[in-house]
Amino acid sequence: MAKAHRPGTGGILKSWHRLIFLFLLIPYQYTGAAEIPGAIQPGQIEKQLSRPPSPRATPPDIPRPAVQAAPHPEGPAASFHLSDVSIEGVTAYSPDIPKGYFSALIGKTVTLAQLRTAAENLTSHYRNDGYVLAQTLIPTQTLKEGVVTIKVVEGFIDSVKFDGDQPNDSRGLVLAYAEKIRAARPLRQSVLERYLLLMNDLPGLAASASITPSATQTGAAGLLITLSRKRFGAQAGFNNRLPKLLGTYRGEVYVEENNVLGWQEKAYARLFQSFEGKMTLLSLGQDIDVGTEGTKFSAVVNQVWSQSSIFDVSNGLRSNLISFNLAVVHPLIRTRNSNLSLRGSFSGVDSQSDETLSGTTLIDDRIRSFRVGLTYDLADSFFGINVADIELSQGAPIFGARDPSESSRNDGTAKLSTAHGQVDYTKANLYLSRLQSLTQHLSLLAAFNGQYTEDVLLSPEQFAIGGEQFLRAYDPSEFIGDKGWAAKGELRYAIDAWAPVNTLLYGFYEYGEVFFNDRRQAKISAAAAGAGIRLSFNPYFSGYIEGAKPLHPTEASEGNRDMRLFGGFRLTY
Repeated sequence: MAKAHRPGTGGILKSWHRLIFLFLLIPYQYTGAAEIPGAIQPGQIEKQLSRPPSPRATPPDIPRPAVQAAPHPEGPAASFHLSDVSIEGVTAYSPDIPKGYFSALIGKTVTLAQLRTAAENLTSHYRNDGYVLAQTLIPTQTLKEGVVTIKVVEGFIDSVKFDGDQPNDSRGLVLAYAEKIRAARPLRQSVLERYLLLMNDLPGLAASASITPSATQTGAAGLLITLSRKRFGAQAGFNNRLPKLLGTYRGEVYVEENNVLGWQEKAYARLFQSFEGKMTLLSLGQDIDVGTEGTKFSAVVNQVWSQSSIFDVSNGLRSNLISFNLAVVHPLIRTRNSNLSLRGSFSGVDSQSDETLSGTTLIDDRIRSFRVGLTYDLADSFFGINVADIELSQGAPIFGARDPSESSRNDGTAKLSTAHGQVDYTKANLYLSRLQSLTQHLSLLAAFNGQYTEDVLLSPEQFAIGGEQFLRAYDPSEFIGDKGWAAKGELRYAIDAWAPVNTLLYGFYEYGEVFFNDRRQAKISAAAAGAGIRLSFNPYFSGYIEGAKPLHPTEASEGNRDMRLFGGFRLTY
């Protein structure tokens, strides 16, 4: 196991104010190495932009046309001898599958009601397999030698019409998705859902649909798609979730434009700002659809400026980070009940921290990474919503990545956030969650987040606990390590009596551990519990108040285990 880096004594003696600064950092260290607290490292500050994966939003259910009543065959007899059936119009199955629904009747005296029941069962078979327009008909006919003709209408869309807002679709993606629905013969629900949902995934576009039987063509239906556009969106928020070293109170502003140019593009900007001016985080992003199967390309650039104080010593540390991420995401499965997406990305982080008093650079990290991941969500028949996300990351010493020599790492001149941190690292991340409905008002959220690696990581790639998602009683990234895990359980109770205000009461317990690959200290563990209330007054205003208690260890910025009170609000347009 590699030993923790010890700074060279010659450099410290030549700069007495640096020695004082490092001495002030000692209470935040996990070992004897001079390290900056995770809560104020710019590579960890940036993670406040991250949110765990969530289930995909879906439009309302698509109404299905009712099954047509089966015509009566001619003839006065209430029953007759059925010698055989002739089934027409079947393309989705081999002939023996539909005939199997009538085989028990062949060679017997049957009634029309028995034939109708068999026909309805065959229709159910089609519908259960996703053929949403399929029907089995017994047409009006004259029986010949006891042979009954059964007509299967598997169903298709013969026309697509649009209503509502104009899509502003210079690239023709909306029409391309509609054409894929029309071209599917027979039409399956998976096709109908996929391309309607992909329409809804276009920036600022909402699409709902209705189906009506065709008045001119047997087995056909018309599809009416109603579109509405939201060209611009904005949010503003406030909370007190920043660590004290960065000012505690944070404001947030977010703006986006959706497809204003007609290219199915989305451009957005997000600004986080400490009220004391100690932290600014700016994020600029651009998304655009590629092809006609829902693939998206995104580019994001983030900039973090921070100037933190240690024990009320102002201007102790000045940090700057710039990062980028280029990603492609493709929906392998897109339905109302389940979704699976594949993503790949290339990212880079340049992070520098200087001691303000002397201008001495303490950290100079430059990392380049390739990542591939899968996200899956499922709404199951047990009234649960499940999310699973896995990601593999590989660092690469390319395009300006900084990989100092082993000698500089050993003599303390490498200036890395972790003395023996690797730029060619390999790691895996896993996120799991389930929201289980227990009663009409009661539900339980269980979630897990973990990271595994055998390498020593630099700070931006380290696993962190603390903050809004896991270990809420502690500051963001209060505990960081090469690998770790965290889990939480949150019991929720929705209150209807306060309508029109949507009210959710909740209580939680959380536990997590971080581990180190280059230190004698095996791990750090932490636990927290608390309760809160979330309020949504209308679609435009929401807020929360939360009490969270550190169970172990002592919370660093407060120096105790007392209950901490958090709160915030958000305005949405």
